[in-house]
Amino acid sequence: MPIRENIESVLERIERAKDRAGTKQYVELVAVSKTRPSGDIVSAVSAGMKHIGENRVQEAEKKFAEIPDLVFSRHLLGHLQENKANKAASVFDWIQSADEQETCRKLDRRAGELGKKLNVLIEIKTSDEASKTGIDPVKAEEFTGRILELPNLVVRGYMTIAPFTPDEKAVREAFALLRRTAERMRNVYRDAVLDILSMGMTDDFEWAIAEGSNMVRLGRIIFGERNYPASE
Repeated sequence: MPIRENIESVLERIERAKDRAGTKQYVELVAVSKTRPSGDIVSAVSAGMKHIGENRVQEAEKKFAEIPDLVFSRHLLGHLQENKANKAASVFDWIQSADEQETCRKLDRRAGELGKKLNVLIEIKTSDEASKTGIDPVKAEEFTGRILELPNLVVRGYMTIAPFTPDEKAVREAFALLRRTAERMRNVYRDAVLDILSMGMTDDFEWAIAEGSNMVRLGRIIFGERNYPASE
């Protein structure tokens, strides 16, 4: 199916998932274009997508440079290495994987030099998988407080990646843990924005919506399978 039709189908599924969950909150769709050509981003934005996600700084920088006049919000979804923080602050509008203080300090300094405010989501580790990155939920309060002190970063909320399993119970428990963590942080930091709960990908976004997600990150279901092994 063409990208436009895929997006229309996904938006319908999001609305049905909201109906089942009994929620009317708006769910933002981030179209994840990792490994796809810049032309696919053009197609997605032409079909109404306002948010595009990439996993790797260098890949995103190259593709975005090919479409400089296209208007959309640029999200970094993958783990950000400290040595790429300056470049990431230049390339992206959102960092969805904030989980290291020094990296965040570098993002803040570079954003200040660029005269921009950078939206960040703090990544919380909600499963025991060794491959997962993120902050332990019990350390979320201290980490959130430190990042809120950085003047050029706007902490918009939290993100997680659920375990890669078809077990609905395990996946939803991970999402529920993020929701509870975010609720606790909103009670602690009442003056902060903390309005975004980013959770849910192609295989589990409907479960995520049922657990309170208001931002889902979908790639394969929009663009199809990856074109090539991405590396950086």
